[in-house]
Amino acid sequence: MLTLALAAALVLPAAALAPARAADGGVKFVLKVDRSESSVVDVTLNFNMEQGEKVVIRPPSSPDEGAPSAPVPEIEMAPSANNAYVVEALSPEGSGWLVTAAGAGEVSVAYAVRFQGNNSPRKDPEAPGGVAPPTAVSEPDLKLFKGSDVFLCPRTEGGKFISTEFLVEVPLASGEDALSPWAPVSGKDGSFEVSGVRALLDNFVSWGELEIERFKTGGTEVIAGFSSDRSKQSASERQAEINALKALFGDLAETLGERRELDTLSVLLCGAERFGLDEPAAETLLQSAVVMSDADTLSDMDAVAAAGGLFELWNRYALVPEPGADSRWFQAGLSLFYPLRLAAFGGLLASDDAYEEFSRTYRAYLTDPMALEVSLEEAESDPDAQALLANKGAAVTASVARKLPEESEGKVRDIDWLLGRLIERRDAFDGREYSLVDISELAEGATGKSWDRYFEGRVRGTTNVLTSEFSVSDLFGSSTGFTRGVVTGGGSGRNWIYLLVAIFVIMLIPVVMSPYVRRSVKLDITMPKILPDDDDDE
Repeated sequence: MLTLALAAALVLPAAALAPARAADGGVKFVLKVDRSESSVVDVTLNFNMEQGEKVVIRPPSSPDEGAPSAPVPEIEMAPSANNAYVVEALSPEGSGWLVTAAGAGEVSVAYAVRFQGNNSPRKDPEAPGGVAPPTAVSEPDLKLFKGSDVFLCPRTEGGKFISTEFLVEVPLASGEDALSPWAPVSGKDGSFEVSGVRALLDNFVSWGELEIERFKTGGTEVIAGFSSDRSKQSASERQAEINALKALFGDLAETLGERRELDTLSVLLCGAERFGLDEPAAETLLQSAVVMSDADTLSDMDAVAAAGGLFELWNRYALVPEPGADSRWFQAGLSLFYPLRLAAFGGLLASDDAYEEFSRTYRAYLTDPMALEVSLEEAESDPDAQALLANKGAAVTASVARKLPEESEGKVRDIDWLLGRLIERRDAFDGREYSLVDISELAEGATGKSWDRYFEGRVRGTTNVLTSEFSVSDLFGSSTGFTRGVVTGGGSGRNWIYLLVAIFVIMLIPVVMSPYVRRSVKLDITMPKILPDDDDDE
């Protein structure tokens, strides 16, 4: 099993900190990795205190500050031999530490972060295949971690951060480079200035044997770090990978508008199989993304992973569903649906392959035992129904993506249009989150028809999403259509063979569910009109 470790080094004298300190004092983190114990990161934390002042050090307390990985890493505070300050553990155990200064001056607190398997793949129902990449890696050639895992920001006893200006330093060996979206300190490789607690905690930082490429797309500077896994890339392959990133990001910005607070974006591109992944995958934070793929260029499912990593910059941070407003399914479903569409329309994925990949999501929904009993509205608050929320959410999203343009009477009103208008109306960076009502109102405005009954059955009820609701369309570009269990061609003799295959696939549903599911899941085959329409609820 792979192990993780992340970072620390020596404490600089106060004079060396002066350029990075804000008027409120500033906070500095130095990270060091000991290769003999690679699952541990040693951190030195420096800040100024006044005599008698008390400061609390604790892990992030809310998702807005950047949620730690799961399982949560352990923090081990080193004993202090400095009489200038006292460090005491708070109750209950693990809730933090209280630092009390005996005199005015700089405090240097050392602690270790011990990870527990974060370097292996993670389960994530909103990721393709339900698997997401590790968020912490420590290999001789590559280090990667989330800020929220290793940075403990000091606060007052009332909970206010003593500073929102930070200096981060990581040690670099010869031939190494560091990657993050933060501002580099001029003349000091591996040193970064960070403004804002969220920017510190809700981003990735990585270093090691990286080749850095910079390019501009719209108003965002993209810093791409290519790990040693890409060392055998030809110049043309490297440029093709950069061009794919540019195209995907550019298409997103054109559809959704330039994302706020994204002047700089860091993207780490590294291998997948070496970290236990059977398929390419991506993870996204506020201004940074990690794409794990073994291909030398971004095409096919490697492109889908990259598309997903970039799309989540908007889907996770700008298009945010309002809690309890019956819209969480849309965010979860988009994560599985939209990257396929983005890669296919960008020419990086064959449309038939996109349909086939989407069929995995649809089958996962269709065979979910909870699908017949739990609505998307109920799944939103049910921890055990998150896979249903994502998979059925993707099916409903695909249905909306077909229904919207078909009923918009020739207007250009597709899923891209809907997302663009939704973010104009409800941009989370303005403190506005969207609800099902927002989605329904936009759809009604585009089609001139009420969507209340449509959403009532599929979101608030347990109405099945039929394959005919999205199987014959251009959701992923020109295609023969939904290729698993559905026929979309004319009425040739070969279609009857496909029909038998379709019936066989349905019969493979586990026997334990068969009496219930086969009564409830309608076999909907797109063929010449030999079967009546089932869409009588629309």
